[in-house]
Amino acid sequence: SDAATLQPDREGDSYTIEEQFSSAYAMIDFDAEWVGIPVSGNLGVQVVNVDQTGRGVGSFIGPSGFVETAPIVDGDDYTDVLPSLSVNFEVAEDQVIRFAASKTVSRPRLDDMKPNNQVSFNFNAGNVSNPNPGAGPWSGSAGNAKLKPLEANQYDFAYEWFFADDGLMSLAYFHKDLTNWHADGSFIADFTPFYVPGYHESIDPITGAVITPATFLGVVTSKADGLEGYVAGWDLQVNLPFHVFSDAVEGFGMIASAALYDGKLDNGARVPGLSEESLQSTVYYERGGFQARVSWTKRDSFATETPQLSLALTPTVDQGAELIDAQIGFD
Repeated sequence: SDAATLQPDREGDSYTIEEQFSSAYAMIDFDAEWVGIPVSGNLGVQVVNVDQTGRGVGSFIGPSGFVETAPIVDGDDYTDVLPSLSVNFEVAEDQVIRFAASKTVSRPRLDDMKPNNQVSFNFNAGNVSNPNPGAGPWSGSAGNAKLKPLEANQYDFAYEWFFADDGLMSLAYFHKDLTNWHADGSFIADFTPFYVPGYHESIDPITGAVITPATFLGVVTSKADGLEGYVAGWDLQVNLPFHVFSDAVEGFGMIASAALYDGKLDNGARVPGLSEESLQSTVYYERGGFQARVSWTKRDSFATETPQLSLALTPTVDQGAELIDAQIGFD
């Protein structure tokens, strides 16, 4: 028969998410002078209301011995207030110090928001006879249609020196307080309503006796709000045209950047996508329609996900990469 009639988890990927957004914002630009230093920037706030609804099914083995489903509708309605401030200080000719602070949000992943849940039963005799909910036969998985957005309070400082029309050096530092991250969670649930006598049982391999569940409690895994953490780092960028040294090297130049990051989540996990070190440099020549460049990039390892069994996303570590490439062209 069709596997979907025997395996409740096959229904887990059928769901819909509806999101309605209402947004209003206001911003004030300013341009003034403070103790002889030109100061410019803006101050703003955005208010976002979100109404999110997930529609899916709960799936379980029914009295017929086949998968049955029940509709599930869940969601939430909330409002976020997102202030922001950006200030630029022109401390000297062609030199600027920048400061920015803001609260930012990012929508939850749709697959984490699915309202579906599935009931699983382990027919192993050792599990069926175990009264411990964490090692018993019952378990389940569920999405969370009430998930709030990923949320961070971020602060940025930067120094920029425009030493030529096409030359720049900048040094920036940033810090992000991750005030709401999503993490794997679990809770104990009562599976008594899903018990089918004569089906949810096992056979003692020694005595041949029928074993009925020693507990009807089990662990349900899900996604939860509330995890916190931080990300911080330095970013150095240089765009150096060699003609600032001599007209004899007109057309030659170099672009380079180095990003050094640190961060972690309060549960000890790595922040997804965060490398401790990311480096890049390009040496180029552009003149008279002729273009040539050699580039080098290097990125350290970072936490990510990869499709595994049934295309389920599974945490893994990307080992990073080091690449060298070259290009020559004429226009």
